[in-house]
Amino acid sequence: MLKLASDDIVLHVLPDRGGGLMKFEAFGRQVLRPGKGLAPHPTELAGFVLVPFCNRIADGRLPGHAPLKPNLPKEPHAIHGEGWHARWKIAEESANAALLSLDYVPSPGRWPWAFSATQEFRLEGQKFHHTLSVTNQAQEPTPAGLGFHPYFSYRRGDLLKASIKGVWESDEARLPNRHVLIDDEKYWPRGRIDEAATLDHCFTGWDGQLQITRRDITIQVTTSGNLPFLHIYAPAGEAFVCLEPVSHVPNAINLMDAPPMTRLMPGETLSASLTYDVSLT
Repeated sequence: MLKLASDDIVLHVLPDRGGGLMKFEAFGRQVLRPGKGLAPHPTELAGFVLVPFCNRIADGRLPGHAPLKPNLPKEPHAIHGEGWHARWKIAEESANAALLSLDYVPSPGRWPWAFSATQEFRLEGQKFHHTLSVTNQAQEPTPAGLGFHPYFSYRRGDLLKASIKGVWESDEARLPNRHVLIDDEKYWPRGRIDEAATLDHCFTGWDGQLQITRRDITIQVTTSGNLPFLHIYAPAGEAFVCLEPVSHVPNAINLMDAPPMTRLMPGETLSASLTYDVSLT
């Protein structure tokens, strides 16, 4: 486990578990839901990255290629990419920063194009900067996507501020099927997410910023300009909410009406980042 620290922040990272976050504390408070156990599944971590695609691909269908196998129990679709299950290598490490790397080689039933990826973690005072990059190592152009999947602790009374203009509504298979224009008051009126209903939608027209206000800390998140979608997963009855900045909507590779995934030429790199700025409330 990697342990990084600055004046106000402590970060624990598990390279062998998708390069995921085990713990993220600021001012002695938990910013994200802490990971569980000694060898947690990625869904039991505090957060992980999405590379080289975000969220679901319907039944693993890839145009012109064999379908991807499901990679999450009880989930019929391929989900969240390859990086979250992989073992990442420590390329650089210091007291307050680290660089992880991943070299992916295709195998049957998995993403058919080779790629390399890096994660950079950097702590600075009360800020945590997280950068994710993917490079196309195939001999042909490939689709690519990036995203972040943090599990924010969320309890009654916490406030969410995120400005959006639309949403991709989901069908029974939890896949987007229709885009409609809405505002944030429809899904989190007065800044409060309904804890009795499950939310699993991709929101559009997002400005790349969000804020969570608790009784003890305030968390401001700012992303790079190439993460225009905010996917929110808030299961009913749970004390967390996943606020996921992503580069494309779920199943974008098969969804004709959605903006396409980024297309990378051989050797080309796509990078995205987000910054958590935590302050005492």
